Amino acid sequence: MKTAIIGGGAAGFFLAINLKEMCPEMEVTIFEKSKRVLAKVEISGGGRCNCTNSFAEVRDLSAVYPRGHRLMKRLMKGFSQEDAYAWFERHGVRLTTQEDQCVFPVSQDSHSIINCFLSETRRHGVEIRTETKIDSLDQLSEYDFIAVTTGGMTTQNARNTQIIPIVPPVPSLFTFQIADEALHALMGTVVENVVTMIPGTKLRAEGPLLITHWGMSGPAILKLSSYAARLLAENGYQAPLAINWTNCRDTEVMTMLDEMMIRYPQKQLKTMSPCG
Repeated sequence: MKTAIIGGGAAGFFLAINLKEMCPEMEVTIFEKSKRVLAKVEISGGGRCNCTNSFAEVRDLSAVYPRGHRLMKRLMKGFSQEDAYAWFERHGVRLTTQEDQCVFPVSQDSHSIINCFLSETRRHGVEIRTETKIDSLDQLSEYDFIAVTTGGMTTQNARNTQIIPIVPPVPSLFTFQIADEALHALMGTVVENVVTMIPGTKLRAEGPLLITHWGMSGPAILKLSSYAARLLAENGYQAPLAINWTNCRDTEVMTMLDEMMIRYPQKQLKTMSPCG
């Protein structure tokens, strides 16, 4: 039996190694269109490679996988973050969990992951073909099984690929450009706990917000861009934005302001922060 894996990234190598471990007689070939494999692994996590997360502080998967939490829940029942941690350690990569619950190699070097993948594929006799672009299943007619592990791709590449039907991708996790000079004058301002919303929809996100010289960024904006990715694309990236700067109800804000006026009658509002 022969399996072709299209894509020489982390997913492709992980699949190839596990296939050989579960079915040693399987002939496995990885096809990569560029000159180098695992290039994105090398630069991920600032060159340290964030392998997984402990999920110790995650109570609801929809908070971290807003558009795919149901699928992730099913998948993680079969192969969880604990399984991923154990897999790397079993293959010689010692891991450590940071305070933010991100998991990195103890070496703090992505080459620990790269070297693991390369050494394991060599040990199992996996063939790697670089500078080989696969555009059609006809190129892989000799293989019994085909796996596509290409990760992200440009819209043009998705349109030209004839391997399998692909839903056209749209940008996600982006900042918002807002043409407002008064807003730009507040560049560098960070508000820790806001709620961002697309009016007229149920799309909303919470977290810190950063005002930039072009508009807004920060987790509250980036998460909202993920939730609203297709809606924004369909509307040419023109949409209203509503922000609850205090993450409180109107009545709660009015109560805070009333209390401030009573407690600090001589102070000017511009020198006060209702939320501390």
